[in-house]
Amino acid sequence: MRTMTATDAQQSFGDLIMKAQAQPVAVTKHGKNVAIVMSDEEYQALKIQAFRAAVQEGDFSGDDGLHNMEDIKLEARKAAGLID
Repeated sequence: MRTMTATDAQQSFGDLIMKAQAQPVAVTKHGKNVAIVMSDEEYQALKIQAFRAAVQEGDFSGDDGLHNMEDIKLEARKAAGLID
C-alpha cells in the first residue's frame, strides 16, 4: 500500500486521487495512519463483501426467525468497519 503524509495529500490532492485508483493509499499524520483513500470501485466491492458476510452469518446463526433487512445492513456496516 502506498503512503502519503497529510500535508502531501493536501498539496497534491489530484495525485492522491490518481494513486488511489490503482490501489488504496494510506494518509499519515505524525507517522500514524489517519485515513485510507481508495477507489469507489474498491469501496463498493468491500461493501458487497461485508453484506454477503453478514447474510452468511445470519444463515448459519441457527436463528430461524425472520431476517430484518435493516439489521442485516447494520451488521454489514459494522463488519466493514463503517460504524461502531
